[in-house]
Amino acid sequence: MFGIDVMLVDDEDGVRTALAEFLRLHGYRVVDVDSVRDALETLSVTRPRMLICDERLGDASGMVVIEDYAKKTDAGRAALSTADERPDVTRFLVAHPNVDRLPKPLAPKALLAWVEKAVNWTGSDEQDGSRRRKPLEQVIDDEVLRRRVESILEWLSPSEVCALVVEESWIRIEVESHHANTLDRASRSLPRGCDIWPLERVGRFALRIHRIDQPEQTTSRSMFWAAPLREVAP
Repeated sequence: MFGIDVMLVDDEDGVRTALAEFLRLHGYRVVDVDSVRDALETLSVTRPRMLICDERLGDASGMVVIEDYAKKTDAGRAALSTADERPDVTRFLVAHPNVDRLPKPLAPKALLAWVEKAVNWTGSDEQDGSRRRKPLEQVIDDEVLRRRVESILEWLSPSEVCALVVEESWIRIEVESHHANTLDRASRSLPRGCDIWPLERVGRFALRIHRIDQPEQTTSRSMFWAAPLREVAP
C-alpha cells in the first residue's frame, strides 16, 4: 500500500516547492526532498506511488535514487527529469524500460499529465487505499462556495484532510493533526460563515463551511472551546 502519492526530488528549492504545491492543489499527497541522501532515507520508511527525480542533484546523480526505488517489489512508476540525455543517461533508461524521461525545464502541466497517466499505470485509488481528493470543481458546483472552501484548504496540508463531505447545508472538512498549533491556526483563519466542531477521535475536528454566508456573530468559532471534547459533529 502506498502512503504517499508522489515523491519529488530536486535540489532547486524554488522549482521543487512550486511543482510540489501545484500537485498538492490537484489533490495529490506529495513529499519533496532536495538530495540523494534525503531521498534514500525517505524511501527507507515510505514507498511513494510515483517518483520524479532530477538527474543532477549537486555532485550526485538522481539515477541512484531511481535505481533504489525501482528494485523495490512494491515500487510504482518513476521518471527521470533531465535537461539533456547524455550517453550514461541513455544507457540507464534503456536498462530501466519502466522509467520515463521528463525533459527539463519541467512544466507544471507536463508534470501533472505524467502523474495522471501514472495513476492509471499503477492501479486505481480503491486498489491502493489512496485518499486522493477529486478536483473541487467535480465536487462543488457553486464557484463562490468553492472559493471559500479553497481558502480553508490553503493552510491545511493534504495529509491533514481526512474527508471533504458535501451536505445539504454546508461543506464539512474533517481534519486530523497532532500538531499543537493546528487548532489555533484554524480558529484564527476561519472566514465568516464557518465553524469548528470537535470529533471523538483525539486530534481530529471538523470545519464546516455554510452554504449561505452567515453574519459574523452567528459563526461558531467559540463553540469548539465551549463544547465538551467528546461531542460529535452532527
